[in-house]
Amino acid sequence: MVTPSIGIEMPGLAFYEPCFGQEVEWIILNALADVRARTQSSYLRLSSKRIDQSMLVVPQDKYDKEKLRRQVIEGAYLLVDRRDSRDYKVGVNVVNILASGAMVPEAVEAGKQLEIEGVYANIVNVTGPGPLYSKFQDSLDESLREGTSVTSPLIGVLSEEDSKSPIVTVADAHPHSLAWIGGTVGSKIIPLGVSDFGQSGNRDDLYRQYGIDVKTIVAAVFNALDL
Repeated sequence: MVTPSIGIEMPGLAFYEPCFGQEVEWIILNALADVRARTQSSYLRLSSKRIDQSMLVVPQDKYDKEKLRRQVIEGAYLLVDRRDSRDYKVGVNVVNILASGAMVPEAVEAGKQLEIEGVYANIVNVTGPGPLYSKFQDSLDESLREGTSVTSPLIGVLSEEDSKSPIVTVADAHPHSLAWIGGTVGSKIIPLGVSDFGQSGNRDDLYRQYGIDVKTIVAAVFNALDL
C-alpha cells in the first residue's frame, strides 16, 4: 500500500490523489507519456466515494482549459475562488482550505457554511501531493545552489498576498502529508487528517471520529483566524 506520505517521498514516482474524472483522464494520459519517455512512474490513489462531478467547471476557452490541465498535473489548482467577494479582506476574514481527493466535497461545503458567517475560504484542490512537493524541492535546491529565492509551490494558484492567509489542510491520510505546505508560504497552518486506524462505521461517523468532517473543518478555520 502506497500511502500519501510514502508516495510523496518515493524517488521517481509522481503521487496523485485526484477527485474528479477529468483530473483522472489528464493525469493518466500524462503518466503514459512519462512512461513512454522513461522519465518517471505515476501512482494514483483513488476512492469509491461518489462525488458530484459538476463541482469542477472545465473552462471552454482553450487557453484556460490547458492552464487548468497543467495545474492538475503539477499538483494543485484553485477550485473555489472567493477573491471577488465584496467583504474579502486578507488578514481579517480570509483562509485557504487545501483538500485532496475524496475530502474536496467536505472542503467545498465547509466553505459555503463559512461564507454565511462572513469568512471567505478559497478552496485549493491538491491533485498531486507528490508533484507539488517535488516542485517545491526543485525550487529549494536551485535556491541553495544559485542563491535565489525559493518559489512557493502555490505560485500561479494563489497570489503571493492570498497565499499568506492561514491555511487549513484536509486529507484522508495522515495530517503531515499536507502540513509541509504552510512552511513553504510562511503561513499559519492547521492540518487535518487521519492519525489512527482500525475503526469501523459509516463514512460520516468515521469522518467525525477522525476530525475531517465539515464541522471540524469549519472549527479549524475559526481557530486559524483566531476567531
